[in-house]
Amino acid sequence: MSRPDNPRFPHTCEITHVEESDDPMQDEGESITIYQGCCRSSAQQTTNDSGEVITSTRRLSIPLKRADWKKYKRRPRVGDTVIVDVDDIDFEYGYILDFLPNNLGTTILYKYIRN
Repeated sequence: MSRPDNPRFPHTCEITHVEESDDPMQDEGESITIYQGCCRSSAQQTTNDSGEVITSTRRLSIPLKRADWKKYKRRPRVGDTVIVDVDDIDFEYGYILDFLPNNLGTTILYKYIRN
């Protein structure tokens, strides 16, 4: 993904959804890209270290308003995958917890898994 020259949305991200497969011999179905473009990822200040993996809730801001999502055939749902390209060597990976579109933009809360 190309790096945007926008200080308000300095990161790039990709949101994908994996369709359920009807074939019992196949683990996952087809992966569909729902959004790919500029965004801003920031901390939500909640961290959970129970278990072996540290997870935290993060906030993803996307410059798409509620009306803009109508143009897309799909919208992000709980459980969809988020990959954020923070800089040339740092990526954030997680699963959507909440999708909050409004008239100024979209906020997505996601569980960031640190491995």
